[in-house]
Amino acid sequence: MSDISRRWIIACLIAAIASAAHGFIDFAVREWLEAGGAETPFAVTAIYAGISGVLYAGSLAVFAWFTGAVLRQIAPALPWRQWLALHLAIGIVLGFGLALTYTAATGEPEEWSDTGFLDWMLLILFLDRMLLVFLFVAVCALVGAALGSLQALVLRGAAEGMRSWIVLSALATAVMGLAMIPTPLFSPSDGTFAREAAEQGVAFVGIMMAAFVMLPALQRLRPRIA
Repeated sequence: MSDISRRWIIACLIAAIASAAHGFIDFAVREWLEAGGAETPFAVTAIYAGISGVLYAGSLAVFAWFTGAVLRQIAPALPWRQWLALHLAIGIVLGFGLALTYTAATGEPEEWSDTGFLDWMLLILFLDRMLLVFLFVAVCALVGAALGSLQALVLRGAAEGMRSWIVLSALATAVMGLAMIPTPLFSPSDGTFAREAAEQGVAFVGIMMAAFVMLPALQRLRPRIA
């Protein structure tokens, strides 16, 4: 592994630790405010969304700071302020948007007492979950491509190799999505600390997997010659 690749992995490791810390703080705030569910008062939702946006922005700022330092070793002309501002903006939007999902109403699953439908229901449930997994991974890939494209807008003035960067950003985010899938299946379904710890542990692993996926894109970057 080259020195640049090693520095990139270390930068992503620091970002993953910051992300886990942000997740636990976000959980503590959510529990303290008792935010969650359609019955949450609007004022509580607004406060939680604002705090969540700040936390996400701080987490992505750590990512931008350390990965930007690595990228500037390849492309010294990388606009530092724009790179940092981009991730701050993304963090605020993500934090605010994800916080609002906790106020979404959830329906109660129907109970089927007729055991004659059991085999069909199991098959339908399996196919339904497989479809949801496929759609979730596809959405993750699209989000990754969009984020990679935004990063490329900042990077393109300083470096070449943006096509690989966007494609591998989509792949890296899809890998993160796949890593997150087992969490709702094998961890407690309620909003407990155990569930949060499982989610943050899986997210940590997913971030590090994505960091390794991005290495080929990092290695293809070349400083743009004016």
